[in-house]
Amino acid sequence: MLPRVTFALSGCTACLLIALTVVGSNSQHVGDVSTIGLADHPVIDVFFLQSQGVWILESDRRHEFLFRSFDEGRNWSDMPLQFPLHELFFLDSQHGWATETRDDHDSVLATSDGGLNWNVICPRLPSETLMVVGMFFTDLAHGWVLATQPKGLSIVLQTSDGGRTFSVAKALSGKFGLSHVLVSAPDSANLWMLGEDSVLYSPDGGQGWVSQVKSANLPGRRKSISFFGGHAFADGRVLLVGQSAGAVILKSTNLGSDWHLVTESNAAHWFNDIQFWDDNHGCAVGGSTLLFCTADRGDTWEARNVLPRSQTATPSVENTFEKLFLAKGGTRGWVLAGDGFLFETEDGGNSWRRLDLIETSNGR
Repeated sequence: MLPRVTFALSGCTACLLIALTVVGSNSQHVGDVSTIGLADHPVIDVFFLQSQGVWILESDRRHEFLFRSFDEGRNWSDMPLQFPLHELFFLDSQHGWATETRDDHDSVLATSDGGLNWNVICPRLPSETLMVVGMFFTDLAHGWVLATQPKGLSIVLQTSDGGRTFSVAKALSGKFGLSHVLVSAPDSANLWMLGEDSVLYSPDGGQGWVSQVKSANLPGRRKSISFFGGHAFADGRVLLVGQSAGAVILKSTNLGSDWHLVTESNAAHWFNDIQFWDDNHGCAVGGSTLLFCTADRGDTWEARNVLPRSQTATPSVENTFEKLFLAKGGTRGWVLAGDGFLFETEDGGNSWRRLDLIETSNGR
């Protein structure tokens, strides 16, 4: 299973970020157009915010390149990089952050022009021997880096100066099994941090946190729930996905004060991601080729066996889908499979095609 990526659900300008590795022989240049092949080397990371921008981070193991599109991937331009970036996060179409690993430490970089130029703003994160698994910003000043230590304990770093300096968030660190996901309600100070048998909530933009769900009060009287993703709305609705005995979807209508189980499926195994393209319609994906969708604000869910089956599938799990992306209107979307392939739909998820080639213009 691929590392999960931090994401925020926000009403601001949005982007899709895809990190992938391709070898140089898989690229062709004809005039001002380059063709990048994705079939032989998997997509390894995706970040998505609903609205208007797409960024692809590509490496041929010698050089890194950032490709971006502002028309849902129909046209691309390329931006060579000087740094091997990973764990990208964009707050809007221009402002983004990324981490870079060198030797035994991680650095933080930032861009204010949509990824065209990057600057190292934090040369060294304060904790060593950790693996960064996610990054999240609520505005241009406040953000978090979520990481794990060798023994599995989570460590959360926070910044209030745009990523120039970080300190350890002691109230959140040292716990076992915090998820790699942070969820924010659109245009508000409400945040949720998810983990193993736990949902932590902040009503004030991350200054203070309280436990809404813990092992003693798991919804549906479940003995354990691993939370992997979620979606929050401005009206107080929050939906979380994860795994108990099977795939589960939980819903709250009051900012998480009360939770109830709305869907559970043994056939789906687990859910990794959930996305909505409007207040009523959304879908969830996870450990099967089943695409679960709702048309009534998340109250009921219908499963369709429409996702592509992987060549590496096993008898018990057809495929693992890590992340789901739904463009406005719900007709166009993308899903990232656990074996690294990215698939696209243009008919609301009824059929999917694998993205094997991307053409980019060499100019800005």
